[in-house]
Amino acid sequence: MRSRKSLFFIPLAAALLAGPVLAASIAVVQPGLNGTGNALQVNAAPPGGQAVVISQHPVNERLFTMSFYVNTDTLSTCSAALTCRLFIARTFGNATGPFVDTFRVGLKRIANGAFRIIVWYKTPTSPNPGTWEAVNSFFLNAGGAADTKVTVEYTASSVIGVLDGRIRVFKDDVLADDTGAVLNLPNDIDNSRIGMVTGNILAGATGTFLLDEYVSTRAVAGP
Repeated sequence: MRSRKSLFFIPLAAALLAGPVLAASIAVVQPGLNGTGNALQVNAAPPGGQAVVISQHPVNERLFTMSFYVNTDTLSTCSAALTCRLFIARTFGNATGPFVDTFRVGLKRIANGAFRIIVWYKTPTSPNPGTWEAVNSFFLNAGGAADTKVTVEYTASSVIGVLDGRIRVFKDDVLADDTGAVLNLPNDIDNSRIGMVTGNILAGATGTFLLDEYVSTRAVAGP
């Protein structure tokens, strides 16, 4: 049989685990999301820098799930081009040798001001190998002003090069998209992080967004 283990990021510890910070920063604020007492507030002010909470608990995880609540708070980004994405979660793996991006979770604002979630991944067998591919997105509750739970289930390919990798994305525990077991996803998960997870502030991004109740779950062999 299989058992599941979870890692909870405690908001009060988040500031102590922050990555290198330039203009971007993180702080603990009250109240939290989904009725909790505290949340992680991420400041996306230019010119950039990373402000992240890092988990190194995953170890060669072929089956990996991350979930968290997000609220865009005072965040504003441009709504014109793909360059307006803002990445808020990121995972890495090294099954193929180098330590590389596995998938990212991004925020994108459209013209009416609403925000949507997009999950991006890389696969060597895409029409454009080495480029980011997108899983179909969903809109955040109340355009981003209300708390929304985001869950990403990642299944790496059973063997490197085999097309049985899969990504499923959930909004508030309801399935929003499923790629099906048709992807070449060669990397197991070895590292995950949330916050301002890339060092650049993309066009027009200002303000803060809130994250809470981050949980990463892995499937492991059990008795």
